[in-house]
Amino acid sequence: MADFWSASITIKSRNCEALSSALATEEDVKISNGSMNFKLTESRAKDLRAMLNTRLRSLAVCEEIVEFIGNSQTLN
Repeated sequence: MADFWSASITIKSRNCEALSSALATEEDVKISNGSMNFKLTESRAKDLRAMLNTRLRSLAVCEEIVEFIGNSQTLN
């Protein structure tokens, strides 16, 4: 029997739709009641860490872009 490492991520945000789009090609993201969640599973801890870092960086960039666009629209 193989051991696996996994992480279940839940994020609460008013921008769940946009954030989930950032992961659409990589993860099965579920959205419910203002939060989104997804699960990562890897065979090695260092692989899980790398995948988690990559996903969180994608989400951070997406959040910054959404906030920038929102701020730009309120200035016009």
